[in-house]
Amino acid sequence: MINIREQGGRETTYLTEFIVDTEEEIEDLPVYPNVAKGSLAIVIENKNVYVLNGQNQWVLL
Repeated sequence: MINIREQGGRETTYLTEFIVDTEEEIEDLPVYPNVAKGSLAIVIENKNVYVLNGQNQWVLL
């Protein structure tokens, strides 16, 4: 999976960044086609960062 986020100074995708309070909330986040693959989710309680991968799963970076 490759996403071009910006090209020539213009955004080219619909990447989304979510901020959630707890790890448990990751399970409630939307997936493709409602959210572009490569979108991020930040967990406040432990500073973990998740990315929506090509298999439509939120995975820890």
